[in-house]
This record gives sequence, structure tokens and C-alpha cells, in this order.
Amino acid sequence: MKFFGKAFCVVLALITVLSFAAVSGASAAEVKEKSVTTMQYVGDMQYGKKSVKHTYKYSVSGAKDTIKVDSLWDNGDSFNLYVVGKKVTKSKRATVTLYYLNSKGEKVDARKYRYTVTPVEKREFDDCELNPKTTKELSLPNNFNYDYSFMFSDSKIAKFTNKMWRTGSIAGYEVKALKKGTTKVKVYLKKTKIGSFNITVKDIPTTISESYKKTTLRYNSHGSSTYMSESHINLSDIIENTKYNAKYSVEIEDESVASSIKDGNIYATGTGKTTVKLMQKIGKGKKTEIDEFTLRVKKAKMNYVSHENALFYTDGIFGNGDLIEYLDLETAPKLRMLATIKSTLINNNLTGSHFSKKDYTVTFKSEDKKIATVSSKGVVTAKAPGHTTITYTIKFSDGSDHVGDCPIEVAQNAEKV
Repeated sequence: MKFFGKAFCVVLALITVLSFAAVSGASAAEVKEKSVTTMQYVGDMQYGKKSVKHTYKYSVSGAKDTIKVDSLWDNGDSFNLYVVGKKVTKSKRATVTLYYLNSKGEKVDARKYRYTVTPVEKREFDDCELNPKTTKELSLPNNFNYDYSFMFSDSKIAKFTNKMWRTGSIAGYEVKALKKGTTKVKVYLKKTKIGSFNITVKDIPTTISESYKKTTLRYNSHGSSTYMSESHINLSDIIENTKYNAKYSVEIEDESVASSIKDGNIYATGTGKTTVKLMQKIGKGKKTEIDEFTLRVKKAKMNYVSHENALFYTDGIFGNGDLIEYLDLETAPKLRMLATIKSTLINNNLTGSHFSKKDYTVTFKSEDKKIATVSSKGVVTAKAPGHTTITYTIKFSDGSDHVGDCPIEVAQNAEKV
């Protein structure tokens, strides 16, 4: 019986040790490996919640040369892992392991991703046409982590200048026409050809871009329209296929609707519709009309004008949440929001937009009145330490409204901290 009791204790102790090992030392083995497929030159993002509060790090094993870990963002309670495919995988694949160090300094695996890199997909590119001795911006789709390289079949017909830009998944290049003809352009990523297109240099009539022939602008009847994003058109944007040594201007039939001032751009001056003629003058030649379109101008809603006013500011009062207004129960317990709203969104000397008193009313609301209250006149008063949000609504006489919020942080005598 004593032997049985001792044996039972030994077995129990062994089970306890193995159970503890399964929880601590064997935790890495319990992490399941997730298979991920990405293309060569393309970035892949993994993100998710963290299982612990420790800082995540990473290691790479296996075919390390097939991928590149571009970045790991540890955001406290979540993570973002960004991996770029480098070489196409064959039999061996790379594994990225996210891990952390526990309180004993031991490495504990948290996530595993096994990467398969497939060949980069081919891309389709639109052909390009332009007049001799002119330049043109060419937009090419590019969601890769690398810049393109090019091979021209005839570099005497056209070439790329050094001007290049990238916005999101679009890369832009400036093409310069050298002489008439057609050249084929092969597009490469590193040494991999992914597509091609033609550049043709020939005599092409200059016209107004089709996308601008149905343009509608907004007119601000409460002040200046020149600052508003939809109140004007840049002349250079509407012209397709400019000619060498040519100057362009517009003639507007009804200047009470729109006008062209010193810079040649088109600005809304009222509401209605009018005909806009595009004029061209080559060298010392005569100015001639080459195209026209009908421009429509609508009255801008009042809330649109106030939103455009807000774009000139980054203060938290204007609803973008970038900044927090800090109050202190002892040293700075109040914030006067209405005065700020009136001097920016309502009567803005910087943009030139102004509303009369009959045009609007402003109401306020506090998300948590225990932290801060707000009066009908927009005076915020701190009540207790903490965080809340003050929401304001501007109701305009044309039926539109502008809603924004201001995050508030209340401290208890922050100067003494």
C-alpha cells in the first residue's frame, strides 16, 4: 500500500511537471504556422491582436533570401507585419516568427507565418501619344515595392525625363517627345519583364479633356470662392495634347457665371451655365479657337463653405481629432468654443467667407457631463479629471448642417505634476 502511495505521488508529480512544461516551455510548439502566399516584389500585410502585453519582435528562418521583412509595428495591443517577396520560392520556404521575451528573459513564440513567393504578375499599360517636342505626364499602375526600369526600342523617338512621382499604387513619369515615330517600351521590375506599351510621336489636335466637358463648379455666395476646392479649374488640367511653342487661354461667354483671371484658370463668379472656349496661339501666329465646352456652376451649400473654412486649421475643435483641448480644474477650467467657431467656420478673414447672424444657429452637447459641461453659448467648464468629447452642430438657413467634435482632456492641477 505504501509502495502504491509513493508511486501515485511520483506519477502525480510527473504529470504536474509535464503540465507546467506544456504551459511555459512548450508554448512555442503550440503556435500553429500559417501559410501565406505573396508575389515577388509585392508587400504582404499581416495584422491582429496581441496575445500578451510584451513587445513583439521577429526572426526569419528557412529560405531567408526569398523574402524581406520591411517592418513590424508593435502598437501595444496589436501588431502589423509587412513582408515583401524577393525571390520566387522553389522547395524551401521562409518562416517569419513573431515572439516576445517573458519575465525570465525566455523567448516565447506568438505567431508564425510561412511564406510562399510566386512569380510577379504581368501588367497591362496604356499606349501614349504626344506631339513632337512636347512633354506629357504618364501614369502607370505600380503597387510594387520597387521602381520600374524601362527599355526603349528606339530612344531617338522619346525618352523619360528625371521627373517622377508616386501616389499610392500609381507611379508617374514625364515623357519627352524627340521626333515623329513609334517606340516600344518594355517595363521591368529588377530583371523581370512585367509588360510593355507604345509611345507614338505625331501631329495630334489639341482638345479639352473629355473628363472636363461636363464640369460643374460650386459658387460661394458668402464671400470669396477662389480658395474652395471645387470653385475653379486649373487651365493646364483641361488641355489634352499641347503643341510645341503654344500658349493657351480661355474666352468665357458669360463672365457673371465664371471668369479667367491673371493665372488663366477658370473661377466661378456666379450660378448658371456658360460656354468656355479654349484658345491657342503658336509662336507669333494668330490666336484661334480649338475647342469648347459648357460649364455649369451651382450655389455651394452653406455647410460646404464652412467645411472648406475648416481645412485651413488643425485644431481639435474642427472635428479632425488630431489635437486634444486640455483643461485644468485649477489653472484653466474653461474653454470658449463659440468664439473660436465664429472666427473660423462662420466669419473667416483668411478665406473671405462670412455668414450673417440669421444664416445659422449653433448647439453644443457634452458626451460626459461629469467630466465637463458646455453651455448654450459654447462655454466648456471642467468638472472632474478625465476625457470627454464636446459635439457642436451648426444648422444653416439653407437646411444644411456642419457637425464637428472637440476631444477634451481634464487634468487636476497639471502644473504641479
